[in-house]
Amino acid sequence: MMIGIGGAALMSIEFGKGNLNSGQTLFSQSMLATAILTTMTVVSALIWLDEIIALMGASGYMAQLAHDYLNIMLKFFVLYALAWVMSCFVRNDTNPKLAMYAMSAGAMTNLVLDYFFVLKFGWV
Repeated sequence: MMIGIGGAALMSIEFGKGNLNSGQTLFSQSMLATAILTTMTVVSALIWLDEIIALMGASGYMAQLAHDYLNIMLKFFVLYALAWVMSCFVRNDTNPKLAMYAMSAGAMTNLVLDYFFVLKFGWV
């Protein structure tokens, strides 16, 4: 979140000064930094997932549920983080409606897929 908000704010400042290339470079650097940091975090979390869950105090069945959940969710965290950072930049790039539409479309897709996956297919 810090990379997205901070990078987008710096990009807006550069765009305001008329430095379009510098602003676009900030976008690229922010996306790359997010990809690298989240990939390292996800790989580390997947390697030491059981230890992290135990460190949080979960044991027994609760630890198994946490492991099952995190083992799936962590694999999509890099994409989620990149989408979040991109939404910050799109919002500050004189097109806040596009960011709103993209976030709304994602939320609606999530609702529809949740309905089918959980209620229709029973993938609980």
